[in-house]
Amino acid sequence: MTRRFLTTTEFAKELGITRFGVYKKIRRGEIKAQKNGRDFLIDRKGLPLKLSIRRNNKIRWLFVVK
Repeated sequence: MTRRFLTTTEFAKELGITRFGVYKKIRRGEIKAQKNGRDFLIDRKGLPLKLSIRRNNKIRWLFVVK
């Protein structure tokens, strides 16, 4: 059984990006997250189906599996 919420670290590992990249996407509103103490919790159900990731000045799209 998968957990409903992910921490920013777990989410970053799942997508293959840095935690800082996850924080930037939260601030921009691309990912919805709830503040829990010093960290954010990301609800799997609230994730968009597609996220853009920039690497080496190229935009790559990742499809998030819910």
